Amino acid sequence: MGSRKSQGKNSFVDESLFGNRKTGTKATGANVISIDELRTIRGKTEANNQQDAVIISANELSRIKDATTIKTKDQLMQERTLNNEQKDAAMAKSKARKAKMVEMDQQRASKIKPEEW
Repeated sequence: MGSRKSQGKNSFVDESLFGNRKTGTKATGANVISIDELRTIRGKTEANNQQDAVIISANELSRIKDATTIKTKDQLMQERTLNNEQKDAAMAKSKARKAKMVEMDQQRASKIKPEEW
């Protein structure tokens, strides 16, 4: 039988994805890199010399994580209810401001004499 470590000629597998075989630990999914390595990766990515890295914002990362999270129907309903309550609260503030502006406009109009044309 052959060794399990053999690879095909055109195999481009990143072995770091599977953890360190010597210690038997698995990869945690988060690699720590130095500032210099980050600058190098960022420079190459921004200059389009290499396309092996992508720089995304924290908001984009959280959006991706949220999109891949599996949620139950109850959780989705709770989120919708919460979003609707927040939207209603914002609309109430907006309507109160609008009513106040209309009232102030009516008071201003009543103080000014109508002009004759």
